Amino acid sequence: MTIGIKRLYECIKDQVEEAGYHRDIVYYQTRDLDKVTPAGFLAELAYVVLNSGMKNSVVEIHWGRFMRAFDGFKDLVALNTMREHVAQEALDVFGNVKKVDAILDAVEVMQAEGWDAIREELKEDGIDYLKRFGFIGDVTKFHLAKNIGFDCVKPDRHLVRCAEAAGYDDPEEMCLAIAIEVGDTLSVIDYVIWRYCADIEKDYVDQFADVER
Repeated sequence: MTIGIKRLYECIKDQVEEAGYHRDIVYYQTRDLDKVTPAGFLAELAYVVLNSGMKNSVVEIHWGRFMRAFDGFKDLVALNTMREHVAQEALDVFGNVKKVDAILDAVEVMQAEGWDAIREELKEDGIDYLKRFGFIGDVTKFHLAKNIGFDCVKPDRHLVRCAEAAGYDDPEEMCLAIAIEVGDTLSVIDYVIWRYCADIEKDYVDQFADVER
């Protein structure tokens, strides 16, 4: 039986909320770049860097301990002064030297340039600006951007499969079609579909293949 993309998304969103992810949906509804703090930006960057090439479920299990290694990015001077010590504590949680170094390099940039200047450059240049940071590339830039307040879609493997199965050219086209129908932001739609595919329904491709366009 075929189903429209609007109805499919609404069913998916209901299941994601019932699974306990309502707070995350609200998070993406209310993100605002102007309200992001330096510590908040670095935490989001670290989260995206760690998720690169790794299962999100693994990162989530150890995320609290990893953040404690950086003391929540509250004191940039201390983190830079004690870089080797901080790196060792972080590596005890996630043993990827290049990723930890990339995060500590971002801490140095933040201290040297200041968040206000970085944020203005980001507003002027757009999300491509984020690629100046290690492990932030053509796909992960969208992940970080939506986590700090940009309304965009990350073309990760789950959304790419869904879009192809439903007959859309790419995830952005699919999410735009849903946004027009339901009024949710692209970031919310992106999150809802990703969470559903990653944690709730393993046969999600079949469902999107049945979408009537």
